[in-house]
Amino acid sequence: MTGCGRAWFQPCRKKANKLRALAPAGDATRGRPIRRRSLARLRARADETDAVVGIDGCRGGWVCLWVDLPTRETRVEIVTELTQLLNQPKHPNVVAIDIPIGLPDRVDRAVRTCDKVARRLLGWPRSSSVFPAPARQALNAEQYRDACRLNYQALGKRLSKQSFAILPKIRHVDTLISPEKQKWIVEVHPEVSFWELNGKQPLKNKKSSDAGAAERLKLLEPHYPSLRRYMLESASASTKREDILDAAVAAWSAERVARGQACSLGGEEIDGRGLRMEIAY
Repeated sequence: MTGCGRAWFQPCRKKANKLRALAPAGDATRGRPIRRRSLARLRARADETDAVVGIDGCRGGWVCLWVDLPTRETRVEIVTELTQLLNQPKHPNVVAIDIPIGLPDRVDRAVRTCDKVARRLLGWPRSSSVFPAPARQALNAEQYRDACRLNYQALGKRLSKQSFAILPKIRHVDTLISPEKQKWIVEVHPEVSFWELNGKQPLKNKKSSDAGAAERLKLLEPHYPSLRRYMLESASASTKREDILDAAVAAWSAERVARGQACSLGGEEIDGRGLRMEIAY
């Protein structure tokens, strides 16, 4: 397949069977490779650049780690919002962002399949990092009590405090995303990406610990030699070192999508706006 679009095709039997075994009974879940152009043929179209970007939310806004595909040069930007990046006429080849895309909107699918499979894949305690996605009806709530009420009306369950904490960021991305943009903007979860990078094994230490930061840096530094410097230069009260590491592993997943090497969890569920609910890795 050529062009900037992405197509789904039948998964590798071994990977598909493994992910089906992880899925709860009755889930139609498959590990599905994401096919894009090979790197040898990866040339930007008129509306693309030769770069991918991994994005993670931080207290100061968003951490963006850019990778220029032809040269392997990287840079880190911290921006307060994503409107310009996601709406510019000449967009990155792939954007991988750690935020829910495609939101549940009714009781019979209150929990996204991609989230359920991600938790089973990671196991305890890394599974606790997969927060339940909120209902779109709750996105505009300013108070936790109101968000819980609206989420319960839509899905029959209250909203977790972790999800409420990032509600403004989910709302921001939801206003910018569209089914058409999902051709080049993908949702990732850092711990799922690290699971793949670590030989399909969950990491041992939580990301906020010194041991967790060292564990993640060891996996990523061979791919991004400047990452240690970025952590020293960019870490601040509004940008933690784990935010930079998460953006880096998101960029690693974005490269896999660009090269046609990525897979996803979910992807068969479509929300009320026509957005696929899936996690790429």
